[in-house]
Amino acid sequence: MTCESANGKPLSSRERILNSEENVCDLHRLAIATDEVWESFSRDFGAAKKHGIEICAEQLSELMDVLGANIASLRIMSRDVRSALFS
Repeated sequence: MTCESANGKPLSSRERILNSEENVCDLHRLAIATDEVWESFSRDFGAAKKHGIEICAEQLSELMDVLGANIASLRIMSRDVRSALFS
């Protein structure tokens, strides 16, 4: 797999490295955001459970949608980073 610029020309090694660094930063930010969503849910779920409050299916569904989208993005971005670094 070759990395190409918007004009279809192969990227230089320097451009590929800069592209990879940007992707790694994006990947890191998304991982942190996903972790924050999970931590927030865990904290809220634990507090609700402790007080005998049930969390409704709609809240769980919304959480799962966010986490699912973030995980899908993490997979795509990590694949792109690996491809750029090891191709």
